[in-house]
Amino acid sequence: MKLYQSYVNAHQKTFLSANTIPLDAQNNVENSQREYELFKKIKSNHNAGNSDPWGMVSWKFEHKCLIKPEEFMEFARTRLASGYDCIFINPMIGNESLYFNVWEQGIDCGHAGLDKVAAFLELKLGARITALMGNTSFAFCNYFIATPAFWDAYFSFVDHALGLLESEISNKSEVGNIYGGSAHYGRDTSLSMRPFVIERLFSSFIVHSEFKCIGYQYSLTQYQAKFGSQLGNFLFKLSALKNKGINSMDNTVLQKFHEIRCNILKGPFKTAVWQLDDPLAYFLTQEYKSLGYE
Repeated sequence: MKLYQSYVNAHQKTFLSANTIPLDAQNNVENSQREYELFKKIKSNHNAGNSDPWGMVSWKFEHKCLIKPEEFMEFARTRLASGYDCIFINPMIGNESLYFNVWEQGIDCGHAGLDKVAAFLELKLGARITALMGNTSFAFCNYFIATPAFWDAYFSFVDHALGLLESEISNKSEVGNIYGGSAHYGRDTSLSMRPFVIERLFSSFIVHSEFKCIGYQYSLTQYQAKFGSQLGNFLFKLSALKNKGINSMDNTVLQKFHEIRCNILKGPFKTAVWQLDDPLAYFLTQEYKSLGYE
């Protein structure tokens, strides 16, 4: 099993684990290129017939996930030995607690037109892209380790979806304009919708695939470490309620989940969840460390 860890400068490289494989991503920072192109680069460098599972995470892995890469690798190693094809970790546990799926989250956080992109893909792919997603499929950041067979199928699925959307750009359709246009992402306004669509296609793929997949499950203590005692406890219980409803397909439970989550989604607290779920990289900068809080 191999786990790569990407970085783009010397400062970021200091955060890499000694047990991962450093991956220089300096030439992969253009608007449309994010982790998906790095995945393809890794794939192209693997020898034909190599059956080793592999994955890639960013230099911010521990900052976002609250666990070390070594812990994730050990979790993956034992599950791969048990016959799993893909092992992932979703750092955005607060978002998983609040939303029915990753597409709904994107629409709510301001990716204007993402609902139309999702509807287009559902129609063209013949799959429920926006299916209910619990903690066995809801995932952001594309932090996963998988077998070569899984990677091949995943690439085929994503490339097909992106090909359909690229054709819409050529056709100058509404969906094409949305996909090729701004994602309205506050932390980087230069980004198009492309990387945010790719990020969500992972969850849509594993919901419908026949591969055996498993996600790392966070404890109550970890929720509280990320969000504080009260909010962490609330989100942990809310996630459990949503997943109970999904697993049992009990509409009464899902309706209760929806009613409770609206207390957060209709108020200012959801912004706090977004920010705490995805902490700024500023807290890893030399400027922050110079304050003496490292």
